Amino acid sequence: NIKNQEKYISIQFLVKYCHLNLMTLVEELSTGQKKIVKILCALCTDCHFILLDEPTLGLDKEHTSMFYEILKQEGKERKIIIVSHDEDFLSHVVSGYMEFDRQNNCIVKQYTNE
Repeated sequence: NIKNQEKYISIQFLVKYCHLNLMTLVEELSTGQKKIVKILCALCTDCHFILLDEPTLGLDKEHTSMFYEILKQEGKERKIIIVSHDEDFLSHVVSGYMEFDRQNNCIVKQYTNE
């Protein structure tokens, strides 16, 4: 199907853009490269929801910016739940979020920029 072909082409581009060698063993990848591989695997799934835990941890500024754009596009097609302490990252990719205080009270916040 066309959508799967487009995703395959996008993944090929991302692998090349992120300077990943498909013949490299995972153990030989840097922390950031391992994170990118995990993100690419999650994005290749055909599910309605994706859960990402601290997705920008270990990514440099360039790859974090690229990741912003990927998530904005993917978020149009399915729900993405992100666990992150990176408020700058969250302000770029989500429309709202839940924050928990020390007593586990939930505070829902909305961003006005989309």
